[in-house]
Amino acid sequence: MPGRAAKGALPVQSVGNGEFPPSWIAALLKTAFPRLTVDVPPAVLDLATQRHAKDGEIVCTPDRPLDALTLVITGGLRLEKDGHTIRGFGPGDYFGEGGLVRDVGPSVTITAIEPTDLLEFRRDALHVIMGTEPAFGVSFMQALLAETMGRLQATNQLFADNRSLAHQLAQTVHRLDGALGQVQDSEERMRFLASHDPLTQLGNRSLLQDRLDAGLHQSKRTGKRFALHMIDLDHFKEINDVHGHGIGDKVLTTVAERIGHITRNVDTIARLGGDEFTVLQDLAESDNAGNVGSLAERLISGLSTPIEIDNHEFQVGTSIGIALFPEDGASSEDLMRNADLALYRAKAEGRGRYIFFTPTLGEQAMRLAAIKASLRQAIAERQLTVYYQPKADLRSGEIIGAEALVRWNHPQHGLIAPSEFVPIAERSGLIGDLGKFVLHEACAATAHWRRIGMRNFTIAVNLSPVQFRHQDVRELVEGALAATALPAEALELEVTESTLMQDADDTMKSLRSLQDQGVSVAVDDFGTGYSSLAYLKQLAAKTLKIDRSFVDGCAEQSEDQQIVGAIVGLAHNLGMQVVAEGIETLEQVAALQRMRCDVAQGYLIARPLGGAAMEDFLNTHSLTEKRVAVALN
Repeated sequence: MPGRAAKGALPVQSVGNGEFPPSWIAALLKTAFPRLTVDVPPAVLDLATQRHAKDGEIVCTPDRPLDALTLVITGGLRLEKDGHTIRGFGPGDYFGEGGLVRDVGPSVTITAIEPTDLLEFRRDALHVIMGTEPAFGVSFMQALLAETMGRLQATNQLFADNRSLAHQLAQTVHRLDGALGQVQDSEERMRFLASHDPLTQLGNRSLLQDRLDAGLHQSKRTGKRFALHMIDLDHFKEINDVHGHGIGDKVLTTVAERIGHITRNVDTIARLGGDEFTVLQDLAESDNAGNVGSLAERLISGLSTPIEIDNHEFQVGTSIGIALFPEDGASSEDLMRNADLALYRAKAEGRGRYIFFTPTLGEQAMRLAAIKASLRQAIAERQLTVYYQPKADLRSGEIIGAEALVRWNHPQHGLIAPSEFVPIAERSGLIGDLGKFVLHEACAATAHWRRIGMRNFTIAVNLSPVQFRHQDVRELVEGALAATALPAEALELEVTESTLMQDADDTMKSLRSLQDQGVSVAVDDFGTGYSSLAYLKQLAAKTLKIDRSFVDGCAEQSEDQQIVGAIVGLAHNLGMQVVAEGIETLEQVAALQRMRCDVAQGYLIARPLGGAAMEDFLNTHSLTEKRVAVALN
């Protein structure tokens, strides 16, 4: 007989190790409980144990009650009360269910009338089942309780104490109904969250992928066409950094609502994460690129309307990249990638616009990928070169310093502009190595020029916002100064307004520590961002650099003259000197001199020069051992 016991205690073994196949046991469970509507998971059978009772062995007595639901596999048992036989149990019958819902032991005795194999589910095992397999657990308990209630009704006259058990079972049924409702609600919520963004309630990347795949499948039968709009909010990170994520979340939910109002019900809207959204525009047979562009224009216009939150007004710009199916890709991956490339181009061209994908963008993407792949090697093999653009005092023409600029002469692609490879370095994590290289090269060159006579010469080095997030800038600068023996007062660090506004406290702390050691700080491109006076006051920067976009028209356009004049006046009132970038004509110099601007930098003085050329320039324009000047009139 399977599972036959040796003398002594009843043997116990798991179903997985027993002599009865798990599939056979599962079928027996379904026979015992006809209302069990779900399959029996293997994990449930692993929680059951098999026992063997010899002929005549007592399985249950009033003073030794069962605490397990017990299923008869083979053999038979007899249930007695007060010496009277009440009923028998054969294969497929069960008993012991009362111990699962009550703490008072039954007043019955159960005895094996032949060698018998039993399957037990103890109370703690059923608790585990409810936690790990809730769908099966609820269905199983409902089937068990339904069978038990029927059994109680049939034997109610024989078991007076079963009225209490029936009441407790009814309460358990009620609780299980509530638990089932909670399980169903939870499952529905989990299904929703699996395909939707919890903040905006829009679809997420998973839902977008499903809709794209469905559209591609349908197009094979119907020739369906659609457009994928990749939407990115311009400068949204600055809202988060300045006003906090709570305000940022409210801006995102408002943006989601506006996109919903602008698009149609047949279009799919999704938030991919952060400030990136998508619209999958369903196209009718008569629609063309003009219809797609019209939607993009409405999105840009609708999202550019100021958003008012908690008495603050926010202007959110939008850039959009568009890929068309089937023109721009045959798979969802192709369409997503190409729409993203078009978005990248839209942001690079000034933001607040939409761009359709073209094959040229794909070629540019391949070029960028090649640049990224070889940038690390370029830094290690010193393919990069530091150039220097001189800066002149606008009153005397004296050369007082230079700005360090990095150039890359690629073996295959030729000279690559910093505007192309620096963003790649920032995104790929190489900006730390690149910044360290430029800083050390510039400090070493400046220390050399100061030793050969240019004793007051200073060097300005740009720092990326990413460096402050991923590097210890103070340690980086201190290391460069120590390695090159350059005095701290000979180094000026150029940072943009956006750098100051990202992780403002940590950034300010690093810069102030360096300022205390004598390093100067310049705010670059002032006027193109928030133009925050609060940050200027906190930082106590020594220099303010006016962006060339204002300098270009300062000799001719009254509006640019007023802006430059205001910036110069503001800087001087704060005790700062002003550097004008992009000087190309003597008319600009004259206008800036009238506005009392301090320093000029641009092609009129000199183009960026390599290290050797810079030294020749300094020697050529030397007035004395200590002074270098150019004519500015």
